[in-house]
Amino acid sequence: MAELKKTYRVVDYPAYDFMQHLQGGDLGTTDIEKAFTKYQRMEIDVLDENLDEAFSQFECVGTIIADYMLGKKDGHRWNEVATALYEDGLKESITTLKHVIFENVVNDETLGYCRDVLYPRKGVAWETAGGKPCLKLERGTQEYEEILGTQLGKSVACLVISGFPRGTKRISRIVTWMAENDHLYVRFEIADSAP
Repeated sequence: MAELKKTYRVVDYPAYDFMQHLQGGDLGTTDIEKAFTKYQRMEIDVLDENLDEAFSQFECVGTIIADYMLGKKDGHRWNEVATALYEDGLKESITTLKHVIFENVVNDETLGYCRDVLYPRKGVAWETAGGKPCLKLERGTQEYEEILGTQLGKSVACLVISGFPRGTKRISRIVTWMAENDHLYVRFEIADSAP
């Protein structure tokens, strides 16, 4: 992972207004909007004859917005890359993380679950879901467990397990929404474990 840290770059995107897309995700219950007045975008490319991977994320203290992940089964794990970029780029410990958001989800497993199972079960037509209220999946519900079992859910679970002292944090809620641009967003909220 140390050599991975040496290959990233910070990209300045001051004009990119991703907040307009995040609005459907009930940000009023979070501190994301306030924190993202100062953010950076981190990108990393791992290219050689056997491996072709690329990752990028927007980040500020407390939040990662993963907007691009191209990995291989035998390649780098997203949770390790995200942690390295967060800690090295922000000079903050991963233990300050409270939110992980996946922007424009195209992962077949997670997107398929939301499109084919979650939204129909909640009575929301996928074709008209853009701009509708977000779905909040509380810890302990069937839908929470199901989305946590998708590839993106497992990735965030690995990040929590590997990044925080054992038993101190948990994924407390998962929020999904379709932005007005018809892209699926998924937010994982990380909170202190109950005593």
